[in-house]
Amino acid sequence: PTGHLHVSMPVDLGVHTIGPLLADFARQYTGITFDLDLSARHTDLIAEHIDIAIRLGDIKSERLIVRRIGKIEQGLFAAPAYLDRKGLPAQPADLVEHECILVGRSRSQRIWRLQQGTEATNVLVSGRFAVNNLGLMRALAERGMGIATLAPALARESVAHGRLLPVLCEWTVPALPIQAVLSSRRQPASVRALLDFLAARLPTL
Repeated sequence: PTGHLHVSMPVDLGVHTIGPLLADFARQYTGITFDLDLSARHTDLIAEHIDIAIRLGDIKSERLIVRRIGKIEQGLFAAPAYLDRKGLPAQPADLVEHECILVGRSRSQRIWRLQQGTEATNVLVSGRFAVNNLGLMRALAERGMGIATLAPALARESVAHGRLLPVLCEWTVPALPIQAVLSSRRQPASVRALLDFLAARLPTL
């Protein structure tokens, strides 16, 4: 495969995960050049000539082709100072009394689903901050602004240095899908090669 690839992706996913993989891909396919757009905004693939948009979460569209290429495991984390001030939640229902750092303010985005074995529960949470960047979400959590859903890999250093603590460890949060969004099923060999490459190598973070 040869040619030019224009790829859009969220900042944190690009810097920490996709970027290193793209370096390996570029070494394997020396005839491909790249334009990389790191942004969480919903780009117009056709108008902006984007070959692949990589996005997090569920995507519903009748016009676009969506392919799942990976997932990010998630957990709940908060700063020790926040938990000293507000208390440690003992069960999911306690989250309604807490500040939660959100990804959006729609009702569906404020419903956190937690599972313990075969038991699952939905909690409608609230908070002052809605953030579409995982790095900023971690930074706000470290500064005591509330409980955040973060990938354990992203939170690992903060936990190791005592800036964050896991919350409700016995409960799991659904993994966040990593999706590749395309404008058409008919794609050049370079696009197909990159999708297959990422799907084979993306870890569960």
